[in-house]
Amino acid sequence: MHKYGLSNNFALYAMLAMLLGVASGGIPWFHREISFLTLMGAMCLSMMSFVPTQVDWHGYKKHLIMAVLLNYGLLSSVILLLSFIMVDDVLIRNGFVMIALVPPIISGVPFTQTLGGDVKFSILGTSLMYALALLIAPFGVLLVLGHQIHMWALIEPLLLLIIIPFITSRCLLKVQKTRPGVFKHSRFMTHAFLFVLIFVIMGANRRAFFADPSILYPILVIGVVKTALVGTLVYFIAKSVKLKKELIPCYMLFASMKNSALAVLLAISLFPEEAGIPGSIMVLIELSTVAYYSRILK
Repeated sequence: MHKYGLSNNFALYAMLAMLLGVASGGIPWFHREISFLTLMGAMCLSMMSFVPTQVDWHGYKKHLIMAVLLNYGLLSSVILLLSFIMVDDVLIRNGFVMIALVPPIISGVPFTQTLGGDVKFSILGTSLMYALALLIAPFGVLLVLGHQIHMWALIEPLLLLIIIPFITSRCLLKVQKTRPGVFKHSRFMTHAFLFVLIFVIMGANRRAFFADPSILYPILVIGVVKTALVGTLVYFIAKSVKLKKELIPCYMLFASMKNSALAVLLAISLFPEEAGIPGSIMVLIELSTVAYYSRILK
């Protein structure tokens, strides 16, 4: 699992990327495009281990149901409950509603590989929930907030960050068969992509740290509870019921991570920019929590 130095110290490198991003402001130009490209690169390399014909689809059935229940049941409920209890500002609360209704963090696939989890399950669960999100998110936003969202905002990440990387990974597998040594450091390359991704995202969202303290405090509390606390609780429950070791990181990520970056884009497309603050801060908390997960799962 931890063959290379970067793998052994992923938490350290992730924290370094965060600090550098916040301190420097990351990359000021084309940060969205760079984020997409680095995440696509990490997804392509992670998906190389996924061969559909070798997947025990029946064996994953109950785990996929649990993944949906954890992300859209447990996690969404925690976010909505805490936001309606702790947040008075309507725009900030709307931002949390958007977070609750989006699917899980798409970089959960390469993060699963980093944490030593089952990449096949992560890909299947993520793909399933992005498909479900095409129904859940529009109807949820319409029901809770009375607004409509553009379907392309949900289809774009599914296409660019799951379908295209999967097709590309098939091409990379063919290259690997003819030149086996080309991808022998693929884990290092995945982590390098993630380092750049974290650096860019942290820099692009650092302005969220300078929000009004009265707004910032409840957002931080909700973020820590829904991410680190829920993920840790799932970790201990999974250990107590003797869940397979490689499934535990997947359960933790599905139970605690949302595609907060997508939530920001949807929020600011429907409401004033203030509604995007919760999602921006969640991105930072979720990335920090991945570094924390890498320590407790070590």
